[in-house]
Amino acid sequence: CQYCAKTFTRKEHMVNHVRKHTGETPHRCDICKKSFTRKEHFMNHVMWHTGETPHHCQVCGKKYTRKEHLANHMRSHTNDTPFRCEIC
Repeated sequence: CQYCAKTFTRKEHMVNHVRKHTGETPHRCDICKKSFTRKEHFMNHVMWHTGETPHHCQVCGKKYTRKEHLANHMRSHTNDTPFRCEIC
């Protein structure tokens, strides 16, 4: 990165990072005019407007726009809690 010297293994990661410094937001929502630096964040935002929920829980039927949100939800069915408080 020309601004902070951080290095990346993938060009698209560097491009997205540099946008944090420059404020460039090339992905703009036609519905509400909100802008995004990353295409994937823009696409998820558009799904919020359209109500599109491509990721469905096979256990209870809950629907999500993002795959990682479904993955987090699935932990509720398996009691998978990888982050535990070390105090209590």
